[in-house]
Amino acid sequence: MRKLNFLLAFLLFTSVIMAQQQSPFLRNGIVPKANINPPVAGNHQTPKYPGGNVLLDFEGITGVFSPVGDYYNGIGGPNYGVSFSPVTYAVNEAIGAFVNEPSATSILINIADPNMLMNVAGGFNTSLSFYYATHEATCLVNIFDGPDGSGNLLATYTGANNNSGTCGGYAVCTWTPVTIPFAGTARSVIFTCTRGDLGIDDISFHPAGGQAAVPTLGEWGLILLGGILLMIGSAYIMRKRTSVTDC
Repeated sequence: MRKLNFLLAFLLFTSVIMAQQQSPFLRNGIVPKANINPPVAGNHQTPKYPGGNVLLDFEGITGVFSPVGDYYNGIGGPNYGVSFSPVTYAVNEAIGAFVNEPSATSILINIADPNMLMNVAGGFNTSLSFYYATHEATCLVNIFDGPDGSGNLLATYTGANNNSGTCGGYAVCTWTPVTIPFAGTARSVIFTCTRGDLGIDDISFHPAGGQAAVPTLGEWGLILLGGILLMIGSAYIMRKRTSVTDC
C-alpha cells in the first residue's frame, strides 16, 4: 500500500513538473512574491458581471498552486453547487508569470488537460461571463444543459490570442471580458485550449430560479400604504352598510 501511495504521489509530481515546462503561466517557475516585477500599467480592466449574481474569483483557495475541485461546492469555500474537474487548478500570481488579472491574486488554469470542466448542480441561465488570457489562436468554451458536458449544446464561444505583445517579462498581461448569452438552463461548461495555455478569472453566472427579491424600504412603504387604504376602504363600506340597515 505504501509503494502504491508513493507511486501515485510521484506520478502527480511528475505531471505537475511537465506541465510547468509547457505552460506559459508556469514556465517562469515559482518565485518569491518580493521578486515579482511591478505590474504592467494600462491593461487592467474593471470587472463587470452582466446579469450574474454568483462570482467565482478563485481567491481564498490556499497555496500557490492548488486544485479547485469542490471549493465552490462548500468544501473549503462557499456552497454554490459548483465543482471543477481534477485537472483544474487555481494559481497564485506569486509564480510571476501573469499580471493584471481582474481580481488579484489567483486565476484558473488548465494545467494537466486541454479541457477544464465546470459543473453547476442547480443550473444557471441567461448568460455566462468571465475574463480570459491566452497565447493560443483558438480556445473554445462550450455550454451544455447536462452535467459533465452532456445533453444539448446551448452556446459556443471561440477565444483568440489576446497576448501577442510584450508584457514586461510576464507570460500574459491582457485579459478579455466575455459574456456568452444562451437560452435554457445550463449545468456544465467546458473550457478547451492547449494544456496550460488558458487563464480564466472572475466567472459569473445567474443561478437557475434566481434569488427572491427583497422589497426595499420604498416598496415596503407602498405595501403598508396599500394595506392602510384597504382597511380604511373596508371600514367605510361597513359603515355605509350599517347606515343603510338603520334606515
